[in-house]
Amino acid sequence: MPLRLFCALSLTLCVVFPLGCQTAREVTQRGDLDVTLSRHHVDLRWGRVPHAARFVHPDLRAAFITDWEKRFADIDVSQLEVMQVMQNEAATEATVTVKMVFVEKSTQRLRESVHTERWEYVDGTWMAVKAMLPDDVS
Repeated sequence: MPLRLFCALSLTLCVVFPLGCQTAREVTQRGDLDVTLSRHHVDLRWGRVPHAARFVHPDLRAAFITDWEKRFADIDVSQLEVMQVMQNEAATEATVTVKMVFVEKSTQRLRESVHTERWEYVDGTWMAVKAMLPDDVS
């Protein structure tokens, strides 16, 4: 019986221990990134551009708002889906792949496009430093 207990305990430690190797900071930052990505893309999907821009780096924010508000005159976004998130080892940068499904108002044609965004963890907040812009959508 002690051998079975030892084997079970060893197996459990081999499976569980590697999961605990991330620091609490990295886990928190990933959770923060997931929440930020969700808020940003939900706001953008519903055309709440100024709200979505809260998560865009301040140097890019004005252009982001202007470009998207003009673009929403031409398209209706029906879906924005975060397909992949790849973080660097320090958990301070992320490359995000986003799929957008939209309708061109002029033709009523349903279109789909895939975009890459870059995000950075700056002063305790995730910010898009390369956001999906309307020119990428054409």
